Amino acid sequence: MRYGLTNSTFVEASLNRKMIEQTRGKVIVVADHTKIGRVGPFLISPIDNIDILITTKGFPEEYFEQLINKGIKIIVANE
Repeated sequence: MRYGLTNSTFVEASLNRKMIEQTRGKVIVVADHTKIGRVGPFLISPIDNIDILITTKGFPEEYFEQLINKGIKIIVANE
């Protein structure tokens, strides 16, 4: 979590960064549980910019409390 949102490709990271910068509402991130904790070489945004995270079952427990303490709402989607 200390590296924030990252991506493995420059173009995708740049596009996602721009969308977050220009949002007027809440920042909602959709990422399945296999993406949580992985770090890519290109920064999208610090984790503090996220308002809501929608993920899947299997979300790593060690990150749950960290995100909630930062004020991020976590929604675990049903399959």
